[in-house]
This record gives sequence, structure tokens and C-alpha cells, in this order.
Amino acid sequence: MSEKNDRRPAGDETASERLARRKKAFENRRRKLNLLVTRRSVNMFLLFMCVMTVLLLVVPRSRISNIEKRQLAAWPKFSIKSLLSGEYTTGLSQYYNDTVPFRDTFKNVNSQFKAMAGIQSGEDMVQTVGTLKKVNKTPAETAPAETAPADGASTETAAADSAASSEGSAAQNGDTAAAASGETASAATPAPVAQTDYTKEEAEGEYSDDAGMLIVNVGGHWRGLELFGGGTGSTFASAMNELAARVEGSARVYAMPVPIASEFYTPANFSDYTASQEACFDSMFSKLNANVEKVEVIDNLKAHTEEDIYTRTDHHWSSLGAYYATEVFAQVAGIEYPSLDAYTKKSKDGYLGSMYAESQSALMLNDPEQFIWYDPPVDTPTDYYDTSFNFDYTADMLLETDTPNSYMMFLGSDDQITVTHTPVKNGRKCAVVKDSFGNAIVPFLTSGFEDIYCIDMRYFDPNLADFVIEQGITDVVVCCCSFSVAGPTADELYSIVCYN
Repeated sequence: MSEKNDRRPAGDETASERLARRKKAFENRRRKLNLLVTRRSVNMFLLFMCVMTVLLLVVPRSRISNIEKRQLAAWPKFSIKSLLSGEYTTGLSQYYNDTVPFRDTFKNVNSQFKAMAGIQSGEDMVQTVGTLKKVNKTPAETAPAETAPADGASTETAAADSAASSEGSAAQNGDTAAAASGETASAATPAPVAQTDYTKEEAEGEYSDDAGMLIVNVGGHWRGLELFGGGTGSTFASAMNELAARVEGSARVYAMPVPIASEFYTPANFSDYTASQEACFDSMFSKLNANVEKVEVIDNLKAHTEEDIYTRTDHHWSSLGAYYATEVFAQVAGIEYPSLDAYTKKSKDGYLGSMYAESQSALMLNDPEQFIWYDPPVDTPTDYYDTSFNFDYTADMLLETDTPNSYMMFLGSDDQITVTHTPVKNGRKCAVVKDSFGNAIVPFLTSGFEDIYCIDMRYFDPNLADFVIEQGITDVVVCCCSFSVAGPTADELYSIVCYN
């Protein structure tokens, strides 16, 4: 019998055969639909990629990230050597990855999404950014922060640091009392009232896995805190001693270390994660020779902790903090130091600094601060030089900047040498050798010196001692933060003194 004769009418199909036929037809339709959707999706994706490619080529690319406080990658220079080595193609990749149009806008949107990702636990929440490691062996509840080892040292070393800290505090109190009767001290500055010791208070919080700091609610506002790992400042002290020896008879030399904000604002229940900066400074001071004069600023800053002496969203101190610290230097150096009301107070709203840029914290994004600075009562024409001391241009000491880069108003970028001229005629010239913290003290020296040189120890080509003597500088103050005292920047200071 032929195959044709074997076929049965549709009505003779069994129920299972009919179900199988319908299932096969359904699967065929679904495959066709999936194929159609896939083709359209691929076409839409290719169209999107083409549009984005055109936009990335046409839309101006970002050159500066205000929230990250840095220049973005530049277009690499082409050469056969860089092409063959892969350096050129790597540079192209870095350029396109780093200079995405509207980079800062996307980062801020990302922070807003993070803010919606969880439930906050109230005003006293503390958020940690990154993996924190304990630097103190003794729990905070059994050993006060000021007696904890500065760098995970032994109990004997901790005891020595504590003794040095006590001696340093006593010396500071003595200096302050003596200066109060000095003719050059600021008589108009009122005696500070008792301030809150935030390191004795606790704060509840939760953890974040991003990168590198505490974010603390202090006084109803969010504050980013870098944490200090400790150190003894041996290299820094050696550089100071060598500098003083080389310029002896020509200039006075001062050591002015500045604590970062975590010294005053780390909650008690997080004190194990940051070392005592005062103990570090005392250890460094104990290694200085007699011809290096000590400028101990911690007590004067501690007397103003309820004021805005540090920026909340940036790693720097504020202009006000610089004023109180420089007051101590003025007393040690014996220079005129006007009261704060002699300066013109100015401000910008909506400031978000480097701590926000690093953490991208929505807590700080939604709680920006006011950036405040003080114009000195004298004219301050300033000459700007490159790192080899070749003249570039003349401008003011305080520069016009956009709000995100407000701290750069103090003499601009760090990779310049500046000389600020004042109407003072007392025969004294000061060199401020510094990291970026030192920029903020220059406005407060304009009533005490004829010329003020500002030199960043990280970007200085001449030999420092020779430069001081050649320029007729009479006073050299090395003003830098804790990380420069106990970290690799101290090597830079030693290098410009001994090797340049």
C-alpha cells in the first residue's frame, strides 16, 4: 500500500497526535517570534552603539573632574616607539575611559542611587569607607586615645610617647601663656570658651565597602575623616636638623606640623582605628636639635573644635583653622599678627571637596558646606614661578576659582613656587615649605613679613638651603600635615635639603 493511501483524514487524528501537532506549530511560531525579537534587539543595540559612538566623537569630552579634584587623562602623543611598546594604545584606552562626557554628573547620580539603597539609622550614624585596620592595641574604653601607641608600638614605647605628649602639652601651655603677654600677639583675639571633645563621644553606625575613610555625623552635619596610621617622624626630624645646620646664621628654622581632622573628630568607639597625631608630633619634636624652633599648634586648635577649623567634605583644614595655627607661629617668630576682624570674611555656598570626591558619599552630597576664607588687610601681589624658579607671571595671592576647586584659591596648584610681596618693611622674609596644608597660612603672614616664599617640598628643584641663603630669607617654617611628617613626603623634604 502506498504512503498516500496510509494518510488519514484530520478527523481521524487521535487526541495525542492533535496535541503534538499543535505543540509543534506553537514552537515554530515562538522560534520565529524569538528570532524577530533578537534581530530587532540587535538592530536597536547596533543603532544605540552607532549613536553613542557619534556622540562620544562630537560631544566635548571632560577635561577636569571637579569632584575628584584632578586633571583627566590627556590624548597620548604618538610615536613609532610608543606604538610598538603598546604605550600609545594604552594611553588611548585611558583617555577614552577617563574623559567620558558628563563624568561628574554620572558620579553624582550614582551617589543619589546609593542613598536610596538602604535605611539610615539616624543622626548619629557613622559610615566607614573601605577596610579599616586597628592601629592601637589597647581598646579605647581602657586606654585614652592620647596614651595609645602611635604606630602599634610596644607598651614601653606607648608609655614613652605618653610622657612625651604630656611634656609637649605642658610646653605648649607655657608658650601660649608667655605669648599672651607678648607685644606681637593678637590682643584682640578673645579667650576661647570650653569646647566639646568629640573624641570622647560615641556614635552609632554601619559599614560601607567603598574606599578609605570614616563618614561621621558631628554637630548635625556629615564629615569625612582620613585615618592616621601613626609614625615617629624620624626622617622629617633629620631633614629639619640638616636644614637648620646648613642655614645657621642666615635664617631661623621652625617645625610646624599640622594634625588632620581625625585628631579632633574621631568618635570614641572608633578611636582604635586612628593613631594619636599628638604622640607622633611629640616623638618628632624630641628628635629636633636646639636650633629648630617648635611650633605646637594642637592645643590652640583643640580650643576651637566647635568652630569650622576643618572643612567637612575635604581633607584640608579651613582658613579659620589656619588662622588659629598661624597665631602660634606668630607668637614663636615674634611678628605682628592682626586679630581676625581685621580681615574681610568671604564665602561660597555648596562646596564639596576631596573627601566627597573620594567616597562619592550621598551623605555628604546632600549636605554640602560653606567654604569660607579671609582676605588680608594689605595688598598681596604675587609672582608665580615654575619648579626651577623660572618666572611665569604675576597675579594675586588669592585666585578666582570655581566652587568645587575653592581650596586652590590659596596660590593655585602646588607645583609652583610663589613669592608674595607685602607693604611690610621690617627686613624679614619668610619661606613656607609645605604640602598643600601650608598654602592656607600664607594670607595670615602678610602683616609680619616683607616677602613670603611658598615652596612645596614635593615640587622643588633647587637645593633648599642654598635657595634660602641666596634669596636672603630670614625665616623658614616647614608647615605640613601628619601624613607628610610620618610618611614618604618627609623623604622629599630630606631630598631637597640634602641632595638637590
